[in-house]
Amino acid sequence: MAGKIAKRMNNRLVQASVDFANVFKAFNGTNYLALAFAFLQSGLILGLIGLLVITIVTDHCCQLIVKCKYLVVDQIINEFVSKQGIHDVASPKIGKLRERLERHLTYGDIARKSLGIWGLYVVNFALFFTQFFFCIAYMIFLGNTLQTNLFPFVNQTSETSLNELQSQKKNNTIVDVQPYARVTTAPAFPILVLFPLPLFLLFVLLRNVRSMGPISVVANISIFLGYGVVLTSLIKGFAVDDSVEYFKFATFPVFFGAVSCMYEGIGTIIPIESSMAENRPKYPSFLHGSLMLLFVMLGSLGVLGYLKYGDDVEQILIQNLPANTVFSYIANVTICIGVAFTYPLTVYPIIEILENILFTEGRIFGPNVTKLLVNIKNDNERAPLLSSNSFSAEDIDVSDLIPVAKTVPDSVATWKRNVVRISMVLIQTGFAIIFKDQFIYINAINGSIGSTLLAYILPAVISIKLLRKKMSNLVFAKDVFLILFGVVGGLSGLIVSIYNMVKHFQGQS
Repeated sequence: MAGKIAKRMNNRLVQASVDFANVFKAFNGTNYLALAFAFLQSGLILGLIGLLVITIVTDHCCQLIVKCKYLVVDQIINEFVSKQGIHDVASPKIGKLRERLERHLTYGDIARKSLGIWGLYVVNFALFFTQFFFCIAYMIFLGNTLQTNLFPFVNQTSETSLNELQSQKKNNTIVDVQPYARVTTAPAFPILVLFPLPLFLLFVLLRNVRSMGPISVVANISIFLGYGVVLTSLIKGFAVDDSVEYFKFATFPVFFGAVSCMYEGIGTIIPIESSMAENRPKYPSFLHGSLMLLFVMLGSLGVLGYLKYGDDVEQILIQNLPANTVFSYIANVTICIGVAFTYPLTVYPIIEILENILFTEGRIFGPNVTKLLVNIKNDNERAPLLSSNSFSAEDIDVSDLIPVAKTVPDSVATWKRNVVRISMVLIQTGFAIIFKDQFIYINAINGSIGSTLLAYILPAVISIKLLRKKMSNLVFAKDVFLILFGVVGGLSGLIVSIYNMVKHFQGQS
């Protein structure tokens, strides 16, 4: 008996650890390597304040959207029960429907039920935008890292240096001109971006997100190893650079957008919370712990990196590490593996949105609409959830009470879906080549548009829509503040980031 109890407690501990890891993984990517450059945009003190505020607001808004999910579930159940004339709301069948909703309702479903069809469109746009630009940032990161860190440099004779040396010798002046230049042996950036392309094309052909589990494990391990190596390298020989500033308000919006982008888990927090089953009550504490841990990771690398390198800090921190050292190679290899193996989890929501637009019933390339039945005994497949017409023991006739979670029919040819997936990866590769020197600004624009919508604005808008008649004036003012926080921060981040990108392109021309 005692052995069974111990085994049960051990299983619960393991499952709780897995659920915490999933919550943390939703927010943990490789964007921490850009935070030192983000501190260059904000200054040290203003950056620390901004990082803390954004962490707290993100935590609150994640809790808020989950609260809104359960309000929507209650609303759907009440409407369904009223329409069907059911009096026994505690019946097992209603319980099954509630469990199905709690397990499969998405961010887009919540927005559609509370805000209408345009709510769904806005959520899908923001999800598509953020994930698409995350993928572009990953490709930029890989190309730049391969080019600057993983290929050796050689001493190559510089014709300019030799001419200058000979000229100054004729004038009998003392010179300090090196007759050679340090040149990388790496191929051109567009070629390097193509290196991981076969792996990415293979990843996008995966049909089931569950098959990505081992890939996610590899990504987590690699990212943590890379973090440890970079942190160790920063501490080794640490000294504060003279160029460090404490407040830089003019470019702070770039910091806001970049850091908002770094908390990239808001788009997946609903499905992760839904998957936690018996651990759902622990979700708030798991979220608090995950964001606090991420705050420490971001803050440590951001502060140490900016203090050590000052104005010379690179957009990708590992480019500041000494080249051709053991630490440098370990950091670059592990982080590159982490980025490459994070790609399939990031690209999957884009694939899902695109295929739903193109191939579901009644859509552009999809089959004609047919009547769909859902068996409530089979909860493995996602499908529309509730009926507006009938309620039998076995099947529910699905219509549009809440037409959510459509899937691509089996009748759609596999080659059509593959063409869309491969084309999307090639388009991302093209953008990565165009914006190869804009890593931080791509992240800042991404955060200013997609992340502010998903993380700050929409949770507050949905909360007001669902609870305005019941909420106090103080809570209403708080939600309005969150909306303004997202709108003002997002717009200013977008404008300043685009301005800096245009300046960079003009400087190259």
